[in-house]
Order: sequence, then structure tokens, then C-alpha cells
Amino acid sequence: MLYTTIFFQGHCDEAIKFYQEKLGAELKVINYLDEAPPEWQEEVGSDLPYKFVTYSEIEIFGTTFVLTDGGERSMTNQNFGFTLVFDSEEKITEVFNLLAEDGIVTEPLENQFWARLTGNVIDKFGLNWNILTKN
Repeated sequence: MLYTTIFFQGHCDEAIKFYQEKLGAELKVINYLDEAPPEWQEEVGSDLPYKFVTYSEIEIFGTTFVLTDGGERSMTNQNFGFTLVFDSEEKITEVFNLLAEDGIVTEPLENQFWARLTGNVIDKFGLNWNILTKN
């Protein structure tokens, strides 16, 4: 199996709730730092100002993602994004608008030669989403 891991540095709980509400994500597993053995908590740092998610799995549109708060060892990489493909223009418009809330529209929804409707948005957590309907 190959899973994509997304690091949220303190916003993982919020991100899980966001993707549940906006995309119907299903939470499969969630583990918090305060549930870990004491020696592991000491290594990561138990004095964090938020409830640190050490590991979680969510499923969005049939794909499983690992989400974590990651800590100092995680890195930001903008060289990737997620593509969602829908059959209906109503669904693409709905999902695009939901992800754009408190985010940045980098390309508005429009017709292109490769897709009936396509657009790009960076959601409020900094994730890049390309959303399209196939021709």
C-alpha cells in the first residue's frame, strides 16, 4: 500500500473536521500524543499548546490519507497537489466552493480543451486542489 501523508503542524484535528464536513471524509484511525508511552511523549514534547495528532487515517472519495501534526521534522513541499474528478458540473462547483472557503482560488472554474470544467484552489490548510470534470 502507498498512502499520502499530510503534515498539519498543530491543525490536524481542525483539518480532519474540515475534510469531514466539506468532502465527507471518513475518519478511520486517530492517535494522540497524550495516548503514547511517556518516553515517546518526552521525545516529541508534551508541552504543546494543542492536542497533537501522532497518526490518523481518513478516507476521501475512496482514497486513504495519513494526517499528522508532524512536529518539527515535517517539511512543506508545494511540488504536489490533489486532483478530484467529478462527472457533474454541479458537484465540481459545490466541492470547489467548499474548498475555497478561507482559501485561495488560483484558477477559477472554467472550460478548457481537456475538461468541461476545471479550476484550482489552495484550501485554508495550504493544500493544492485541481478539480475537474472530464470531457
